[in-house]
Order: sequence, then C-alpha cells, then structure tokens
Amino acid sequence: MIRKVRNRITSLKISDGSWCDDEEILKDEAVAYYKSLFSLDQPAANAATYYSMFSGIGSNFLSHLDPVPSPDKIRAALMDMVPIKAPGIDGLHAEFFQRNWDIVGPSICLYP
Repeated sequence: MIRKVRNRITSLKISDGSWCDDEEILKDEAVAYYKSLFSLDQPAANAATYYSMFSGIGSNFLSHLDPVPSPDKIRAALMDMVPIKAPGIDGLHAEFFQRNWDIVGPSICLYP
C-alpha cells in the first residue's frame, strides 16, 4: 500500500514550465507529449545525437555488408526477441514494437 502511494504521480511540470496537479490537464499534456514524440512531421529533438554517436562506414567495407533485410526478416527477428529486456536507444523495449508492429513496422522498414 505504501509503495502504491509512493509511486503515484500527483503533479508534473507541464509544457509552459509550471507545475500542475489537475488530472484532466495532465492527461491532455501526456497525449500531446507522446503525439509530438512519435510524430512523423518533425524529427526527434535528440535524433542528431544518435547519429553522431557512431562513426561512418568506409566505402571499402560497404561491399562486405549483406543487403538490406526484407520486412519479413525484420519482423521475424523482432518477434524472436525477448519482449522485456534492455530498452533500445530510443528507450522502448522490443515488446512495444512487437505489439504495435502493424503501426510502426512500415515506417521501420522504410530505411534502406
């Protein structure tokens, strides 16, 4: 019971910088946050950080790489993963992608 009370979020700092404890406003803020986070309209604010973390592949190594896997192979590999393990660089577990494959799968397979 104590843990349940301690883990309850009663207020959050909303987008305008103020603290809010109104449940309806918090619900609207949460929806707006995740819509902007997973929107295709604009790249994530920290997307450039991920690309700069890894060095590029030289052209002499590109010829040794396998071709891009098909969407079916990507889906099969994803479904073989343990659902709740270490989250990816985006903070999401494999379970998120497994459960929402019909929605996120096509956008994942767009990248050559």
